[in-house]
Amino acid sequence: MESELKATFAGLIGRCSSVPRAPSTTNARITKEAIGRFHHAMNESRERVGNSLTASQAASTSTTKAASSTPL
Repeated sequence: MESELKATFAGLIGRCSSVPRAPSTTNARITKEAIGRFHHAMNESRERVGNSLTASQAASTSTTKAASSTPL
C-alpha cells in the first residue's frame, strides 16, 4: 500500500513538474496588457455615459429655457 502511494505521488509530481511554465516576464507582460485593455474599455464606457448624460442634460436645459422664456 505504501509503495503504491509513493508511486502515485511520484507520478503526480513528475507530471506537475513536466508542465511547461511561462517565464514570469511573459506573465507580467500579459497581465499588463490585460490591465491596459480593461482601463481602455472603462474609459470608453465613461466617455459614452458622459456624452449621453451631456446630451440629455442639454435637452432638458433647452426645454427648461424655452419654457421659461415663453411669456405667460
